[in-house]
Amino acid sequence: IGGAMVSPRHANFIVNAGGASCGDVLSLIDLVRREVERRTGYRMACEVRYVAPDGRMMPAHQALDTDQNSRS
Repeated sequence: IGGAMVSPRHANFIVNAGGASCGDVLSLIDLVRREVERRTGYRMACEVRYVAPDGRMMPAHQALDTDQNSRS
């Protein structure tokens, strides 16, 4: 997604292959989590922390959930 990709060395790493935005990384995290849940039934939590523009820090999956709720 954009310049973000899952690392070929370890599936738990997301790398910027060039030009990835924060949105690209968050979208890739969302895609991976949804696909794992679809295939296994397991909803993964995120170790990655997101720092919001106002300085709040949260797990990236919570930032995704917050962002998606604000769009609905």
